[in-house]
Amino acid sequence: DKSTTKVRLDFDASAKYNGISLNDVIFQGPKLQNELFDVLIRFRKQEVAIISDIQEMYLQIGLFEPDRRYHSFLWRENLDSEPDVYEINRVVFGVNASPFLAQYVTQQNAWKYQSEYPLAAESVINSTYMDDTMDSVDSSRTGIALYRELCGLWEKAGMRPRKWMSNSEEVLSQIPQEERAVQVDIGKEELPCLKTLGLNWVSETDMFTYQ
Repeated sequence: DKSTTKVRLDFDASAKYNGISLNDVIFQGPKLQNELFDVLIRFRKQEVAIISDIQEMYLQIGLFEPDRRYHSFLWRENLDSEPDVYEINRVVFGVNASPFLAQYVTQQNAWKYQSEYPLAAESVINSTYMDDTMDSVDSSRTGIALYRELCGLWEKAGMRPRKWMSNSEEVLSQIPQEERAVQVDIGKEELPCLKTLGLNWVSETDMFTYQ
């Protein structure tokens, strides 16, 4: 039911060769994700809510060059030809270290530019779960400032936030139509229901619903 990425390539790094897989021997790294409950509580805390996610987050993060040979794969155009060997140079789904690498990069970027983008840095550090940022602020004016700071902060990491949503039409009016969630049209009478972190959020009434 995704409105953007219809197909996601997932590599099986648990597949074994001679009894060993990449996931058996790679260092997975510590868990850096925020707790879902904590993110949702912050999202519900103040009057103006704002949501976005990062376009293809994993693919914006490069693998350390010496590690790329361990992420090799075979490809051939037809069954009669010998396969070519390629190396993946980006973080991908299916490798057990990928969640840690993605979170480490985004959090370090936030700490590095915290003085330049204080609102956005706090939001990334405390109100982001993987590639989804869900936060709330006390006014539409602060919401607009947060939107602008998040764009600037993510750009520092070479990443692009998209699928923006808010329960404030004033905030949405400052976000280009093409950057909003696909179904958001502030010209309509009601703001839409948006699925995020597995929940349906009705932005018009600022409520979670289940189907």
